[in-house]
Amino acid sequence: MSAHQEKNQKKYNRLGDLGGYKKQKKMKIQNFGKPLCRLITMVAICMLSLHAMAYDFSYTYQGKTLYYNITSSNTVAVTYYSSYNDYQNNNHVSGAVVIPSSVTNNGTTYSVTSIGYMAFYECSGLTSVTIPNSVTSIGDDAFYGCSGLTSVTIPNSVISIGNSAFAGCSSLTSVTIPNSVTSIGDYAFQSCSGLISITIPNSVTSIGRSAFNSCSSLTSLTIPNSVTSIGNSAFYNCSSLTSLTIPNSVTSIGDQAFRFCSSLTTLNFNAVNCGDFLYGTPFDSCPISTINIGDSVQRIPVYFAGYISSLTSVTIPNSVTEIGYCAFSGCRSLTSVTIPNSVTSIGHYAFQYCSSLTSVIIGSGLTSIGNYAFYGCSGLTSIVSNAVIPPAIGGIETFPYPNICSVTVPCGSLGAYTAPVCYWSVFFPNRITEVLSFDLSVAANNDSFGSVSVETLSCNVRTLTATPSSCKSFVAWNDGNTDNPRTVTITSDTSFTAIFESVEISNDITAAICQGSAYTENGFNVSEAGVYTQNLQTINGCDSIVTLTLTVNPVATTALQAAICEGTTYTENGFNVSDAGVYTQHLQTINGCDSTVTLTLTINPVATTALQAAICQGETYAENGFNVNEAGVYTQNLQAINGCDSVVTLTLTVNPVATTALQAAICQGETYTENGFNVSEAGVYTQNLQTINGCDSVVTLTLTVNPVATTNLNAAICEGTAYTENGFNVSEAGVYTQNLQTINGCDSTVTLTLTVNPVATTALQAAICQGETYAENGFNVSEAGVYTQNLQTINGCDSVVTLTLTVNPVATTALQAAICEGTAYTENGFNVSEAGVYTQNLQTINGCDSTVTLTLSVNPVATNTLQAAICEGTTYTENGFNVSEAGVYTQNLQTINGCDSVVTLTLTVNPVYS
Repeated sequence: MSAHQEKNQKKYNRLGDLGGYKKQKKMKIQNFGKPLCRLITMVAICMLSLHAMAYDFSYTYQGKTLYYNITSSNTVAVTYYSSYNDYQNNNHVSGAVVIPSSVTNNGTTYSVTSIGYMAFYECSGLTSVTIPNSVTSIGDDAFYGCSGLTSVTIPNSVISIGNSAFAGCSSLTSVTIPNSVTSIGDYAFQSCSGLISITIPNSVTSIGRSAFNSCSSLTSLTIPNSVTSIGNSAFYNCSSLTSLTIPNSVTSIGDQAFRFCSSLTTLNFNAVNCGDFLYGTPFDSCPISTINIGDSVQRIPVYFAGYISSLTSVTIPNSVTEIGYCAFSGCRSLTSVTIPNSVTSIGHYAFQYCSSLTSVIIGSGLTSIGNYAFYGCSGLTSIVSNAVIPPAIGGIETFPYPNICSVTVPCGSLGAYTAPVCYWSVFFPNRITEVLSFDLSVAANNDSFGSVSVETLSCNVRTLTATPSSCKSFVAWNDGNTDNPRTVTITSDTSFTAIFESVEISNDITAAICQGSAYTENGFNVSEAGVYTQNLQTINGCDSIVTLTLTVNPVATTALQAAICEGTTYTENGFNVSDAGVYTQHLQTINGCDSTVTLTLTINPVATTALQAAICQGETYAENGFNVNEAGVYTQNLQAINGCDSVVTLTLTVNPVATTALQAAICQGETYTENGFNVSEAGVYTQNLQTINGCDSVVTLTLTVNPVATTNLNAAICEGTAYTENGFNVSEAGVYTQNLQTINGCDSTVTLTLTVNPVATTALQAAICQGETYAENGFNVSEAGVYTQNLQTINGCDSVVTLTLTVNPVATTALQAAICEGTAYTENGFNVSEAGVYTQNLQTINGCDSTVTLTLSVNPVATNTLQAAICEGTTYTENGFNVSEAGVYTQNLQTINGCDSVVTLTLTVNPVYS
């Protein structure tokens, strides 16, 4: 193991105890055996005692009492009831808790804006908590050790989650962090062993150290593109995590960030500007087998995948230009690696001790390989270098030596790689060969037509020969060149195809026959139109193809349909006939084939038509070629559709137009619906109808609307009397209606709105101070009791006033208080700084005299001086100090009474002698 590895291992051993600093904090409180620890414990007890009254007030909401500190004139933070006994006995809130958005104390309403430090510290009985939208921050240790907490609702108002806020919440199964949060504090969800899923929003830019340390049930994780930093041990020991994607926004990943993620097998790494991993890969002890590096990554960081012994496959994209120091050192299962053309340098130790690595392909852009880059790769047997200029080798231990590895270099580069001053010839003596760097492929257009052979003249010069098969011939190469053989120089990926064709004789025959006959010449015997082929052989044994294109001319049959008018003759197409019937002519087509013409002749008669029609007065009859508007008989001489004579006779009748006038009346709100009308307002209306003959019929309606009468009455009576006017007789409040009729027979509605004024009964509650008299509302009494007055209301109804009088006593209060030397007591209206007895004359909450007497004690300030010595190179960490250099240091603490306690340390540093 190298010195660097030993250093890392020691560090891992120190950090192996998850949550160690929390355990150490508890040990300091509980270990009373050592004197210095006893002093620390006393200081802690003093601090907790001071916190016993650290909250400003308590408030009960939905049956749960929480404690609050006032943080401004209108805001508070949730805090804890912090006596030392409660801390030890876990005497705190439990069950389901809903934190209110606002609380009230002494008449002031405060908005709850934060959950303070240790607010629910080790509340193991807490099962769920709902945080209101008024809260913007969750403080350090807010829910630390709440082992029974199964759910928590974090609103969008929260912008920060403090250190260890939910550490040790082992029953918490899922958490959704709102979009308002920008950072997740150190240890925020450490040891949440039941946490299965976590949603990190796009607003988060940093994940603190050990934020999800030992979340052993976490199976899936999405780190958003907004995150730029992942702290030390952030996901340490997340043993159920199987795959991980690092987004391109990440610029730093802390030491051991994903160490001991014992199910993690796939890593997708997209961080384009990620810094180096100076203390080893953050994926140490993860069984990663596949790493996919994003297409935008330009540099693989130092120690990127160092000593991931399970890694079998890594894909390095063309965007990478540099592989960092120790990037893949110790990856013992990696068998092959391809360095893309974009990479220009491989760092020191990059693939050191990749003992299963057998083949390496080096891209054309590589210029340097660091020292020890492939040292210990004992299984390496093949290196293919595509770099024309040999990459510089860092030293004599870059590759394993001796070895049996062979190296293949580009065509024309052999001399550069084997030069005496080149390290390549030292590591691989007599095992460097040059090959064509480009692909050459040759083929025939048809394998049965011929073949192509290749002869190598030098590494990039080839001779191509095309050999045709029997009865086939070579035509040309695919680029048009007809040389055969042909010599070519390969300067890029190239393919050649030899084009062969058959050697054959063809003979084409064209012939025609009439339908019903057969073609029997040239070895054919066919009777249908088409193309026919005979495959024969020449005297040389090559193919001879005879092709017949046969046309079959049809026998023509023509059927004619014709019609003539009665008394005429049909003289077309060689016919001369005047009677209806079927006639035939036998002729010949232009091709000499039979042609039969058949005529079917029809005789059309002369047509006579008589029409009867009627129009309305004022209209014109314009159909069938007529245009007349008076009654009478008219005649048209026309032609039928078949061109024969047609005589049309029209007998025309003219019908008159009708008019009607109506008078009607309705009541307001009714509708007139007779004679085809539907109207409800007065006016003159017209209907355009039709007579029984279909002529215009105009009906005019003059409509009158008689109004409906409505009368509204308002009246009031006293409770117990009756209203008997205007035909009503009612005694209860309400709306009453009488329906009558007007002189026109329309509705007349009388509506009474009746109010019943009650007999008034007034109950008064009043309080006076002892020795005073109540003289309001007509009373004059000074003793507690119930008194009655009989009056009249403004409406003239009875009014009974009852007074219940309370007499409040005068208050006397005695206070005991203590302050620290040099301070002043400023509560309850006092402002005094010396011990003594003081009196204030105030008022009670009821406004009566209140005398407050204060007996004040003054506690002194404490000082303590310590002497200590350490060895050079160590640190003094007791009594709250953390110093490593000689000097005088001061701690400002508090006594058990809450007064200043100044501890002064004089530290001596003793040198180390050798």
